[in-house]
This record gives sequence, C-alpha cells and structure tokens, in this order.
Amino acid sequence: MFELTVNLTTFVVDPYRVRLSAHFTSPSGRNITVCCFASHGQWKVRFTPTEVGNYSYYLTTDEGKEDGLSTTPQTFTCVDSDNRGFIRISENNGRYFIFDNGEPFFLIGINKGWIFDTEGNRGDGYPSETMTHWNAERYFVEMEAHGINLVRVWMCSWHLNIESKTTKLGRYDENEADKLDYLLQLCERYKVRLMLVFLTFTDFSSIQGSKFNDDNPYSSTNGGPCNQPVDFFTNEKAKWYIKKRIGYILNRWGYSPYIFAWELWNEVDLVSGAEESHWLPWHEEIAEHIRQHDPYGHSITTSLSGDKIFLNTFRSNAVDIVQLHTYKEDYGTKIAEVLKEYLETLVTYGKPVLIGEFGTKIPTQKASHTHNGIWSSVALGSSGSALVWSSHIRDDYGDMTDEMFDSYLSLSRFVSDLNFSSPNVRPAVVSIEGGGITAYGTTADKLSIIWLTGGDPTTELKNLMVNVSDLSSGKIGIVWYDDHLGVVISMEEGQVIGGKVRLQAPPFREGLALKITFE
Repeated sequence: MFELTVNLTTFVVDPYRVRLSAHFTSPSGRNITVCCFASHGQWKVRFTPTEVGNYSYYLTTDEGKEDGLSTTPQTFTCVDSDNRGFIRISENNGRYFIFDNGEPFFLIGINKGWIFDTEGNRGDGYPSETMTHWNAERYFVEMEAHGINLVRVWMCSWHLNIESKTTKLGRYDENEADKLDYLLQLCERYKVRLMLVFLTFTDFSSIQGSKFNDDNPYSSTNGGPCNQPVDFFTNEKAKWYIKKRIGYILNRWGYSPYIFAWELWNEVDLVSGAEESHWLPWHEEIAEHIRQHDPYGHSITTSLSGDKIFLNTFRSNAVDIVQLHTYKEDYGTKIAEVLKEYLETLVTYGKPVLIGEFGTKIPTQKASHTHNGIWSSVALGSSGSALVWSSHIRDDYGDMTDEMFDSYLSLSRFVSDLNFSSPNVRPAVVSIEGGGITAYGTTADKLSIIWLTGGDPTTELKNLMVNVSDLSSGKIGIVWYDDHLGVVISMEEGQVIGGKVRLQAPPFREGLALKITFE
C-alpha cells in the first residue's frame, strides 16, 4: 500500500466540505483517481498499486472549481512481491474465486459480527467480558490456527459506528474508524479476509427494540430525513448521505486486498415496512455508485433473513455473490439435507453462492450442526464453507467451541489444494452400496469431491462401495480423507472407464471425504 499524509488544516476549516483527490498513472498508462479522507486533523490517501514499475501522481482539491489547487507530479516505484492481489470472481468459472495472480481462493469463514463490542449483544445491556484489541486479536489467532480465512463483521449502531446521531449525518467518528483500521491490520497479519457489512435491519426495525428512533441518525427523531425506516430506500437526501458514507469507506479501506466483499445489508427484508420493490432499486443504485468509485472492483453482496429466497434480488446485477442465511431449530444434524435443497437452486444462477449465516441454539447439537453445515456446503458446490454464527457475548448461539474450530481445521486441510476454476461444474453423480450412508458431491472437468456422512461413531463401516459416474474417462488420483480427524487415510490411482469408476472406501465411522483428480 502507498499512503500519503497531507496536512491541510492551515486553510481548510471543514475537511468534509472539501474534496481532495489523488490522481495516479500506472506503468502501463492506466489512470486511477482515489479520493482522500480526513483523519485526526490530516488528510490521507491510500492506494494499492497492481503493476510493477514507476507510478506518477498529483493531488487536486475541488477539481473543476476556479479556486481549486493542484500539486506538481510526484513519483514512486512499485516492486514485485509475493502478495497474491485482490480476490475476484473467476472468469473461467463464475461460481468460484481467484486472486489476481490466478491462484484459487476457497473461503473458509465464520461470523464474528461485533468483534469489538463491549456492551452486549445488539446493545441490549447483556453483560459481557471486556472486549479490548487484545481480545479481538485472540480470535484471529484461533482463526489462523484452524485454517479460517474469512470473517464477516458488521458496521451498526453499536459496533464500528462511524456515522451516528452524535456525529450527525455526513460526519464520521474517527475513533470508530480507527478500530476498522486496526481490524484490517489484524486481517493482514493473520491472513484473514474481511466481508464488511454496511447496514443491518436492526437499526431500521423494531425487532430488537426502537433502535431506529433511539440511535439512527437517518431517523427524523434524530434530525434525519426519514420518518419511517422504509423511507431510507427512496428519500433522496438519505441516499445522498449513504453514498457519502460509502464513499468514505471506499476511500479509507477500499485499498485493502484483505477486503473480500462489501455487503450492503444484513437481512434487508427485515427492515420495517420494506418489500423487494423498495430495496432492489436502492441496491441497484448503490451498487452502481460503488462500482464507479471503487477502483479495485471488490465484489458486492447482500443478505436476506433465514431461509428466504428473493429471486429478483439474487439475479440482479447489483449482487455479485448470492448469499443465504438459514436458521431452524429442528435442523439438528439434518442441516446437510436443508442446504442441498437450497444450493441445488442457487448455484443455477451462475454466481458464487455463500451460506452467510447458519447455526443452532441447542448446545448438544452445536458441534455436529457446524461440522455438517460446513462440509455439506463445500461438497454441494458453494464457493466456500458456510459461515457459522458465533458471538463472544451472551448470544443464544454462543461462541465457537473447540469442536467447532476442529471441524473448520479438518475442512481447511481438505480444500487447501482445491481448484474449481475449470468450467462445467455440476452435482456429482454418486451411489453407495450398503451402510446407510448419504453422499454429497460436486464434479468438474478436472476435479471431483464427495463427502460421505451418516455413520455411527461407535461402529466402524467396512467394505463400503462408492460408485461415481459422469466423469471424464482416463487416469485419476484418489485421496480418502478423515473428515473429523483432518488427515489423509489413503492415496491411490485408478481409471475411469466409460465415465464411471467403482471404489472401495477405507474403513470409517462417522464420515469420510473423497477427492478425485484427473490427469
């Protein structure tokens, strides 16, 4: 990252009313403009070069005005590094992700919605442990140790609240912004990508109390332009201010390759009085605004509440990543069958699909629910693992347990070399002979993964035969993997004849994973 600090306090009274822009020219001649942001009496510009070589840049204030200022051009040199770049949707297979350097990114993620929260869940007064920067870092230590490479975090009225009724609209709390600076430092240090949520229904509904009138700066009660939550989608003044806030976010944090995606809303359908006809035009307008002002082209997503599919929203060009949340207490260990039903529909849109939230409140089922949820989501063609909901405070779903972390570790080892960037990804065609076992899988031209589940932990299954068809004929590599211990059981070679292969599974108890690679 190239960062430049500019002190303009000697002649700028209000930095939020003046625009300072940095104009870069890359070694190949590409022109990129990045706006600066105000921070503690100074202005800063953050820019990530994506080409090796010499860059030139100059600054302007209030471009196009007669009294605007312009600096003389300066230069810097970008040298080669081992950084893999930003994460993109693969051009070869639009359901998966790659880095700029072409390496695959298979996400393994969790929710840690309010990682800096000190007052309790959703600001409702529940007591909690003191949450300091050190405490936040310990989650990153755990994530790195267990192969987790993505965390989903909210900006809301009780967490990373840069625009509040105290700051007023169009002004930003720099202390809260500093926390997000620190969060991205942690992401970079521990190699964890961030999915950042801009807005949540909780601040625009009465589901968790009267937060719209009590805390929301867009409410007319607090001097804002919206008499009711649904006005936020259509009121022009509200849209102007949210675009300004998003502009600040892009200017300050858009530089980071550790931003995986911008999530416009958490569960937007729960906004009081809102219908798809309200939020979809808003999404399309805001997404277009982001694409015009984000020179790095981060993906955009949004989310809807548990188990709801809004086809027009998912199909819209405003949404790059289809995201589903699913919560039902009677799922238990049957979460795999539930996800199968959803994913078989959602993957047909040709976009990456992500289970952005799932979880159970039943303590005795948390470990198995998490294990089956993350393994089935990967096997069924999601762009990564489902993101289990967890909270370090007194949330009904509770925090991550050792058993949950261990399931993530075993999965991360299995997917560490997966590359679904080849086209023609489709559901695997699998049949099992004996054992009462269920198989879930995904096949592509060069790779097939299959997950077997349903065994009894007290009984070892032997001589189970696995028939896989709809494969490319030829020589294959076969890897059998213990999905609980996270270790390879055996490796062998085989031959696909007539698009089919019959394999004998090694002895196992609860579950087993299979990876087939093609020469």
